[in-house]
Amino acid sequence: MPSPRPKKQPSAEKIPSEEPTAFRVGYQVRPDRPTFPVSGAYGGPTPGGTHVVAHFFTEYNSIPDVLVGDPEDGVVKSENMRAILRTNVTREVLGTAMMPPAVAERVGEWLIKKAEAAREAAQLQVKEDEK
Repeated sequence: MPSPRPKKQPSAEKIPSEEPTAFRVGYQVRPDRPTFPVSGAYGGPTPGGTHVVAHFFTEYNSIPDVLVGDPEDGVVKSENMRAILRTNVTREVLGTAMMPPAVAERVGEWLIKKAEAAREAAQLQVKEDEK
């Protein structure tokens, strides 16, 4: 009786590459990751200097804390209300990143390059729109 053949293990399909020795990095996106507008960042080094903290915020005109109106004949008209603002601008922190200084430098350089590319693309689009 012949010995049973070992079952062939399923193998991961390899993606063809022009460079057979290329090192590949894959990205996975978490379904619950937020996307948010950024107006700026606030933060700095941690007390021990091991990390840089960046609190990313968006800013907008503050809404009133209180509306105050003086009654006329026992009635306060909405057009006579005045807003009492605690602040003029609200900066709402939407996310915080914490990274070692070397990573912060690389991210900063990457952001500068991408900002320059975006500016160039916007200028090209303006020229194209002017035609």
